[in-house]
Amino acid sequence: MASIRNTRITIMPNTTRPRPRNTLKKRLNSLTRGGASFTDEIPIPSAIFETLPYLYCILIVGLLVVSIAGGFGVILGAIAGYFGGVVGAVIMRLMDTLMTIPLMILAMLISSLLGGGLKNVVIALGFGLIPGYARMMTAQVLVAKETDYVMAEHAMGASNARIVIRHIVPNCFSPILVMMTMMMGTTILAEAGLSFIGIGITPPTPAWGSMVTDGRNYLLSNPMLSIAPGVAIMLLVFSFNMVGDGLRDALDPRLRGII
Repeated sequence: MASIRNTRITIMPNTTRPRPRNTLKKRLNSLTRGGASFTDEIPIPSAIFETLPYLYCILIVGLLVVSIAGGFGVILGAIAGYFGGVVGAVIMRLMDTLMTIPLMILAMLISSLLGGGLKNVVIALGFGLIPGYARMMTAQVLVAKETDYVMAEHAMGASNARIVIRHIVPNCFSPILVMMTMMMGTTILAEAGLSFIGIGITPPTPAWGSMVTDGRNYLLSNPMLSIAPGVAIMLLVFSFNMVGDGLRDALDPRLRGII
């Protein structure tokens, strides 16, 4: 008996089993027993703090979409605006054709063909936003290529590539930067809409639109499960719109009274 009492039992933690990914939907299902909903056990602060860690995913989607759309839009717009002619006409007619299709309809079509997931959502939204950047860049280049410093570069024998890359694009990028900031809000709303209807970002990748969908069945017992991510989307879109307005006021010389 004395040897048994003096024996120390050590339980080693199991480090080989992977950590389960707890999604909001699994937590809700675990609170449902025998057909009775126990979602009222989740307090309001818990629903709010469940929303905050998912911010990084929606920001990554927004940054990737505006970067891809802005990059291709700037290239196509610079080519169409600087060279013009048949090349410019073909690019602009293609952009006009894409702009006739609403962004959400085009994104839904591409997402349905490619399937859900982070990569496919970025491709769908990025492809749909290219025409706006291309048209903005074309308008800026058409004005910039008639300025004196571009004429001086032509007189000095500079190549077209040097003129476009070193002089025209940097001087036309301020409106593009403002547009990219404003389009972050549009991208966030579009991504949330795609995730809400089930063809956007799919679990286990977190998304606020999916959180709204998971919580809509518990609106009567615990409405914060859908209200918290919805309010978070609204505040984030409003924040990017305010930042875009501030950048426009800071970068536009007409609004600053310089011109």
